[in-house]
Amino acid sequence: HYLFWLIHCFKTAPSTDFYQLYNLPNLMRRYLEAFLSFKVPKHIGLETKLEFLIDDSVVRDRVLKFIHHYSHGNSLSRALNFPDLQECTDIVTIVIDAVESKDKIHFDSLVEVVTVITS
Repeated sequence: HYLFWLIHCFKTAPSTDFYQLYNLPNLMRRYLEAFLSFKVPKHIGLETKLEFLIDDSVVRDRVLKFIHHYSHGNSLSRALNFPDLQECTDIVTIVIDAVESKDKIHFDSLVEVVTVITS
């Protein structure tokens, strides 16, 4: 719930705050791993599990590139690189909309829980 809350907060109020932009790809990856391990409890990789959530392969690849590129700092220059506001906003919207579309009951419950936290 905490990861969804952070992502949902960003979706409702995108920010150029360095902390949010820098951490968002890793939060997205961790959220997707948790959500999809529950929805698709097979021992397969995130790439394959993501097919359950996002039908369009181009959009799915965009999400994967975002979370892999910015979550894994294999070099100093890559570790210091972070996504811009528009890229973060686009990816968060894709993922949140996909969760809502594929599992509306679960999505509505998550929104209800995070709304209580935020209030």
